[in-house]
Amino acid sequence: MSLYPKFLLFLILSLAACNMTNEAVSVQAPSEASVAAKEISKAITLHDVGGWHNTMWRSGLYPKTISRVAKVVHANTVTVVDTHFVTSVDETSYRIAYKPRKDDWTPTDSQWRKIGDYANNNALQLQMLVMLHSEFGVDLWQTRANADKQNDTKFWDNYFKQYSSLVSQRAKIAEKAGVDSIVLGYDGSIDLAQDTKYWKAMIESIRAAGFTGEIGLWTGLDAQHNWSGIKIAENKSSSSRVRNTLGYFDFVLLQTQDITKNALQRSLRSLKRYNVPLQVMVITPSVTTGVTEDEYIEPATGINNRGNSLAPSRELSFEVQNSAYQAVIDIINDPSFDHVTGINSWGYHFRDDLFYGYEPGDADYQKSANVRRKPAEQLLAKWYKEWD
Repeated sequence: MSLYPKFLLFLILSLAACNMTNEAVSVQAPSEASVAAKEISKAITLHDVGGWHNTMWRSGLYPKTISRVAKVVHANTVTVVDTHFVTSVDETSYRIAYKPRKDDWTPTDSQWRKIGDYANNNALQLQMLVMLHSEFGVDLWQTRANADKQNDTKFWDNYFKQYSSLVSQRAKIAEKAGVDSIVLGYDGSIDLAQDTKYWKAMIESIRAAGFTGEIGLWTGLDAQHNWSGIKIAENKSSSSRVRNTLGYFDFVLLQTQDITKNALQRSLRSLKRYNVPLQVMVITPSVTTGVTEDEYIEPATGINNRGNSLAPSRELSFEVQNSAYQAVIDIINDPSFDHVTGINSWGYHFRDDLFYGYEPGDADYQKSANVRRKPAEQLLAKWYKEWD
């Protein structure tokens, strides 16, 4: 059977199972473009389910989902978010909560070891993405850092002391769990503009903790297709400082949502000068505004009746999400982009039911960045297998 009948069958079944629209979506067949001999990171990031983490864990959904990532999507890497919270940002202190919150946002040490087993059993590389969130009710720490602390040496000394302590602790856990790579940073962080000595010391602390895998930096593209973390850093310090800092990392995980092929090509070409491998994290949602608006479609639509998601007010479109992935795939298949070495798909859901988060009907993973049970999953699976 050719690719197209297979895909049409998949699409019909997916739409029927999820009660979705009849929107037509095309998946391009593999071209003859060469990816040369570069190794491609074919990654899936499991959704950072927040307070739902232990619900997913107790339901046995971690091993099932990781198995699906390997066997259905043909990924070679699974990324798991390791969430921590900034609990204080004031004139003299910067504090991070080290232990999982009482509502279980973060895998425990023993859970990380089991996640390592699940990945290993499925021949997957395991990536730990160390994410910093603001504690609810506390000023957003990045906003404060941008507005008040740009040149405050005392603040940044304490910031990196806390940050290094956290990541070295996580590095010990990662090594015991068999984690292959750790990713630091968060979207467009102002901390990248600070003295290279801070980042050098942090990398050294990770190595001193015994971690032997790769270390990556997570930053992002803004709506104008600038590398926002790098642009911020260059504007507030210098290109040479940024170059020196990036030299300590094995790769950069470049998060972007509003993807059009030409704009993304321009951005990625301009970043080749930094001589660091780039992996593109796609967070494009399945809505008509997915590549024109830089807005996060929160899948959790009904937690505690907060209703803070944009999903109900946005129109479903699988084609928009598909086009974003096709753009990145085309770039990876272009030999002139030899510095672009992977895709990472953000927000993969733990369930087949795209409207089931903590309980039935409280989520909308159909419109979110999740690709599970969508045409974009079929597209990724085709190319992830093609790149073996």
